[in-house]
Amino acid sequence: MNNTKTIFKSLLIMIVAISLFTVSCSKDEGGTKTPTNPTPKDSATLLTDILKGLGELKDTDKTTVILNLANIDPQNGNAEISGADNSKQGSDYKVVTVLKETFKKANFTGQITLKEDLTAITAPTGGNNSPLSVNIIFIANTGYEFDESITKGKRYTYTAADKSAKLTLKITPKENWVS
Repeated sequence: MNNTKTIFKSLLIMIVAISLFTVSCSKDEGGTKTPTNPTPKDSATLLTDILKGLGELKDTDKTTVILNLANIDPQNGNAEISGADNSKQGSDYKVVTVLKETFKKANFTGQITLKEDLTAITAPTGGNNSPLSVNIIFIANTGYEFDESITKGKRYTYTAADKSAKLTLKITPKENWVS
């Protein structure tokens, strides 16, 4: 009987010790804690990968490449793209038509969206090869925010007021724009 009491006491002491040990291990030691559900971030790399993923923008015949975004490299809020198709379809340049169709808000879902559709692109002047300048403005969708690669980075232009990231495409034709 005495052995049973001793074993019981030892077992009880061990259970208390283990309980105290587990409580002390899980005890908050102070300092800052990382939130368990941090806000997902959109990075400059994500935006660039989305643009690169668009690849070759083709004419309605799906064979003629009008503009290729596969090698886009944003720097200081700009991206230079050369070798665009210089021809017209009706009164509009094909490059303007394909850009307006590609950069519609409905085509961008998931983590980012466009602030607005590309509707007012000033057509380039015929007979020269001056760049066509197009602004694309990205907004992080609800539940996401831009990380420091955009807010303090140099690849996109960040506007804190509306939390948007802008990229200006400077597109030059493979030959002079047709008149």
